[in-house]
Amino acid sequence: MVKKILRNAHRYVFWAVLSAILWTWILMLCTEVHPRRKVVLYADLEGLDKAAMSETLSEDLPAGIRCVEVERFTDQIFSPAAVQSGDLFLIPEHNAEAYFDSFAPIERDAFSGCLLYERDGEAYGVCVYDPAKGIAIAGRFIDWEALLGQERCWLFFGVNSGHLDSGDGAAIAVAKRLTELD
Repeated sequence: MVKKILRNAHRYVFWAVLSAILWTWILMLCTEVHPRRKVVLYADLEGLDKAAMSETLSEDLPAGIRCVEVERFTDQIFSPAAVQSGDLFLIPEHNAEAYFDSFAPIERDAFSGCLLYERDGEAYGVCVYDPAKGIAIAGRFIDWEALLGQERCWLFFGVNSGHLDSGDGAAIAVAKRLTELD
């Protein structure tokens, strides 16, 4: 009996591993939120409390949106596919030009009273940190001074986001909520 079990051990291990992989895949399918139902914010900031920020931004969402997912660039291998699929981006000023082709212009009226990132006469982003002007949003999630010192940080909008004005407008709503956080 023991010899039979040992002789077939590789089969038992194979089925155990296959079962674990299958159940992991099934659970992932059941719990993953479809991209149309979430707004994704990528941050080029190391000291970000992404869980708390995600939870706070996920309160009072527009109809049809289930959550806001906040990710640091370094949490995943930041790839061109992620840039193309992101809705919002928190980018320090020194990296803004490197990713500029991935940003969409925004309506100035949507963020009146905010300092805007402008290029070629169009607004592309909203200032979220500028110590010279006293701007520092979401300070409970981000230690701006420790991360960036005197450098500005901007909130940009993804050029391929399905949540801008032509879509459901959820990216604009989440961005406005973010700019209102202290």
